[in-house]
Amino acid sequence: GIFARIGIADNDTNPAGFSTSFGLGGRGIIPSRDDDTFGLGYFYIRIQRGRIGGILGIDNLSQGFEAFYNIAITAAAHLTVDIQILDSAAPRPDTATVLGMRFNLRF
Repeated sequence: GIFARIGIADNDTNPAGFSTSFGLGGRGIIPSRDDDTFGLGYFYIRIQRGRIGGILGIDNLSQGFEAFYNIAITAAAHLTVDIQILDSAAPRPDTATVLGMRFNLRF
């Protein structure tokens, strides 16, 4: 399915004035792999200038992307591979690429 969310905040009460996220998720895109799942998502946050962020040197936006694929090895064992690309609002870090893997065993 498809998902989306948009948030708008009062400038006097929230340092994040605008945020949005959207994505796509599903299962069984590979023939004969009906129990596999996948997801793609993106987020964007606009931070107000002149509030705490201005004092700390924080940029006025943060954004990121994530994609995962969950492989159903058996009904009780799943392996998920994941990539995240994150652009931080903090002043020092460069854009980060995070690779992950998780093995889930249910019994």
